[in-house]
Amino acid sequence: MTQPPIDPGQQPNNPGQPGYPPAGQQPGAYPPAAGQQPGAYPPPPPGAPGSYPPPPPGGAYPQGPAAGQPYNIGDGFSWAFNKFGKNAGPLIIATLIYLIIVGVVYGIFYGIGFALADKETVYGTTTVSFGAGTFAVWIIGYLVTLVVGGYVLSSFWNGILQITDGQQVSVGSFFQPRNVGNVIIATLLSGIIIGIGYALCVLPGLIAAIFLFFTVVAVVDRNISGTAGLGASFNLVKENFGPAILTWLVVSIALAIGGAICAIGLLVAGPVAGLLTAYAWRKLTGGFVAPATQ
Repeated sequence: MTQPPIDPGQQPNNPGQPGYPPAGQQPGAYPPAAGQQPGAYPPPPPGAPGSYPPPPPGGAYPQGPAAGQPYNIGDGFSWAFNKFGKNAGPLIIATLIYLIIVGVVYGIFYGIGFALADKETVYGTTTVSFGAGTFAVWIIGYLVTLVVGGYVLSSFWNGILQITDGQQVSVGSFFQPRNVGNVIIATLLSGIIIGIGYALCVLPGLIAAIFLFFTVVAVVDRNISGTAGLGASFNLVKENFGPAILTWLVVSIALAIGGAICAIGLLVAGPVAGLLTAYAWRKLTGGFVAPATQ
């Protein structure tokens, strides 16, 4: 028997039959995933780099306050401590290994540079003069440390972003570098720019540090080039200067306090600062942030 035609705009009275949508769903709509509100973006699949929908025509991701989600520094700090508490073991162990690696590399070049300095002892007082050789070694050491730091950061942000996506992490999650080549380039470029800024005057260095604050997390999360990461960070800070500088200040203070406690405090301050940065980045760009864990 032929079915009578459906009046346009009227919900069919026999949902579940072939050709009819489920009860409560408008014809032509995609059914929501389990546990998902209609119209909401689902969380990213495990292991997916980032959590952004496909870019609009032109290839540009949304930027600015209109594209982001409500962001509150207090909520971000609470979220970061919550996620740190649930993943304290892997975060602390990975951070300790990172500090040892970077410290050894920096210490080697600093020691060589100091050994090349001219030393003169007069009446029991030793005077040390640093020549061109010392400064050359220290500059090379700074660049090498940036390269090593780029590898470390690409691995560190891989684990941090997995936590932000709501995934379960282990120590190994923090030793799986993601987009490492571009992270090293981004680290070198931002480090050189900030270093030149501080050498010219302190204020330009501070301004550069603020505007390039989200560079590496952008490169890792969006799998983009180092130069694109510089631009993404600059544009985000420009469009959200208040929240961005507040996040930068809180992160800087947390790291300074952690470093002052015989560097042991960095085992907590470092991961919390990273989590807060990832939270701010995702919120301000409209990305996904897993809810706090009870």
